[in-house]
Amino acid sequence: MKHSHFFKALLIMLVLVTLVPSALAAGSISVNGPTVISSPGTYVLTKDISGGGSPAIWIQSSDVIFDGNGHTIDGTGTSGSFGILVNGGSGLSRVTVKNVKLTNWHYGLYFKGVSNGQISGVTASNNNNAGICLAYSSNNQVTGCTSTGNEQGILISFASSYNTVSGNTASNNSDSGVYVASTSSTVYDTTGNQINGNTLNGNYQGVYVVFSNGNTFTDNSMSDNSDYGIFADYASGTSMIRNSISGCGQSGVVLYDARGCIISGNTATGNTDYGIWLSCSSGNTMSGNTLVNNKGGIALLGDDTLTSDQNIVNGNKITDNSESGLFLCRSSGNTITNNYLSNTRDVMIGGTDLASVWSVQTKAGSSITGGSTLGGNFWGTPSGTGFSQTHADANNDGICDQSYQFSGANVDKYPLVASTSTGSGPTPTIPLPNATTVPVTTVTPDPQVTVPVVVVTSLPVVVMPPEPTPNTSTTVQTPVANTTPSIPVTIPVPTGTIVTPVTNTTPIATPTVTITDKQSDPIKPIGTLTTPPRDLDGDHRYEDVNGDGKFNFDDVVTLYNDLDSITDPAQIIAFDFNANARIDFGDVVKLNSML
Repeated sequence: MKHSHFFKALLIMLVLVTLVPSALAAGSISVNGPTVISSPGTYVLTKDISGGGSPAIWIQSSDVIFDGNGHTIDGTGTSGSFGILVNGGSGLSRVTVKNVKLTNWHYGLYFKGVSNGQISGVTASNNNNAGICLAYSSNNQVTGCTSTGNEQGILISFASSYNTVSGNTASNNSDSGVYVASTSSTVYDTTGNQINGNTLNGNYQGVYVVFSNGNTFTDNSMSDNSDYGIFADYASGTSMIRNSISGCGQSGVVLYDARGCIISGNTATGNTDYGIWLSCSSGNTMSGNTLVNNKGGIALLGDDTLTSDQNIVNGNKITDNSESGLFLCRSSGNTITNNYLSNTRDVMIGGTDLASVWSVQTKAGSSITGGSTLGGNFWGTPSGTGFSQTHADANNDGICDQSYQFSGANVDKYPLVASTSTGSGPTPTIPLPNATTVPVTTVTPDPQVTVPVVVVTSLPVVVMPPEPTPNTSTTVQTPVANTTPSIPVTIPVPTGTIVTPVTNTTPIATPTVTITDKQSDPIKPIGTLTTPPRDLDGDHRYEDVNGDGKFNFDDVVTLYNDLDSITDPAQIIAFDFNANARIDFGDVVKLNSML
């Protein structure tokens, strides 16, 4: 198992660490050497600490502020050692560590079992494992820190959820700038973390998230990482939004066996492989991304046993990529619309020629080219010889007069026309689906379409992303309590009980609604459709969205494309498939799961 040494090493350490009960007290005092802090209060470091005794600072109490005052705590690189260890017997809360430099430890700063804490202004460098590590710790904030020259810059692991990591710099770490992992490959218990606005440059990988669902990465800058920008490995429900990724040695964003992910509004440029690479991943959404000057734009690839199907690719700008704009292999049933493609080769189909949906029925709307009609995609080349650039639009409706069949059953019925402007650029569509199992549905295009055939030859061999190379396991030593006695603080014990906030787990009640019989009170058509939807099974949910008397993948596509048009109360009730009293992307996912 890749990176398994983290799980092994941390488990050993967690078993060996001696737990000391926390105390409810408060105090304020100067610290001038190795110290065990067992009482609440504010502690200020007054001089540098060196010598390697571990942990140099051991915080065993809640309600502690430790201010390093800009000083350095320096170790000797001993395996299993800690610069600062925050760890109490029954869990700690409201611990702050700030303004301190931690160098040459196994872990620079280690939070274990801490909630509602703060880590700010910490500089962690040249530590054997993680510069900053959170384990079994939730609802903490890590801000304004610098972590460089470690193995991992910031490590979030072992059931650490709902933490916010923002405004940090993690650079030149031998593994990942930010590494997110759960307890094991069978327990996905690290979730809901927000990784926002960080600079992650020159690492092996910018972000690696594994066996962890539902984490969000937003507005991060990643450049010159030698492997991938973001690798989501068995990490469904991951959201990657408005990140800037450039100069990676492999692909910018990679998904492996991940579902229900959102990749939206990102910019991927100058990466050695593809801007976005999906392997064996279905039911994901890629929208509003700018993918320029990579080897390729987007790859949707499966293997012999696990395909990449039912993905949505919408509103992306994919230009000047050297191999292809889109590459599909063992992938079908995808909806690929309103994308601006201008590459020497816009699309490659490898392996068995499976069908995807490349256009929607024409309707009014702002297209990727700046036109006023939605349909298919813009097909261009840098030399100006693309299909959309050379085919007529006699009625000036923004759609080419001829369909574009580029590979077997794959047809764009309504290609967008060439335009002197590409509009305002990609518009991100950021729905919030739940990770879900998506069935495979093969969509067969209209057999009556007669169009010229473009044959794609000399396809490259499909190479799956390599597994990250694990580093050598390390032995974690039992932290030894400092012989320096705890600094006693005598103050009254506060009355009452300090309660750690608990995330509300009470489920939201599903609203009860009554719908008038569909025969006497039909639901109005959605969007530009003229045929009313139909409830084919009498459950008061109108699964036949386009009203053609059948329930198939066309209804899923229609619902997705016309979500914004559903405002009538009766329509909202009729299409609320996930029963949350509103219309959102979850209804598309639920409808798709009903096929």
